[in-house]
Amino acid sequence: MWNLIGLKPKAPTETHFVLDGGSLIHRLPWAKGATVDTICMTYVNYVNNHYTDATVVFDGYPSVPTTKDVTHFRRTKGILSPKVNFNNDTPIKTKKDEFLSNSENKQHFINTLGEKLKDGHVQVIHAEDDADLKIVLTAIEKSKQHTTTVIGEDTDLLILLCYHSKDAINKIYFKSEAKQNTHKIKIWDITETRRKIGPLVCNILPFITRL
Repeated sequence: MWNLIGLKPKAPTETHFVLDGGSLIHRLPWAKGATVDTICMTYVNYVNNHYTDATVVFDGYPSVPTTKDVTHFRRTKGILSPKVNFNNDTPIKTKKDEFLSNSENKQHFINTLGEKLKDGHVQVIHAEDDADLKIVLTAIEKSKQHTTTVIGEDTDLLILLCYHSKDAINKIYFKSEAKQNTHKIKIWDITETRRKIGPLVCNILPFITRL
């Protein structure tokens, strides 16, 4: 359905970007043996080069199970890394997915990366757990002053944008970045998508997609 509704050929040139931090972390490869500081600066440079005006919203990883634990477990194929005590100068010698499979490692890394992004003049928001709703509400808040583009891969973001954005003041877009093995980028104009789907369907989308 999403491939047929609301697709646009390109994103607006002047926009505020709201990035899914989890998608961002998994988008860039880590050089084997690179230090935490080097890895973090790779992300800072990437964001500053691709998204000149951006807010990054990260998931939080509390000690209790969260709604994304199954996704994280599936991504690592059941491999769990031990906790690693690290600082900015620590070289990461394990594979990225294995290292991040430990929620304490991941939260520590997110906190470190968040500070580096702030130092690089990128706005950062930390959700308490799953960030999807926080990403969408941040985009709606930013749309009061700017055209806004959400960058992510999770279809739940598109569903939540259709559900929550009826009162958005400026345009909101959802952009799914091209993966490494494809050059295809998908962009949805949320206002146009809501118009084509209709308000009734938009209001029940979060519920019917979980049946």
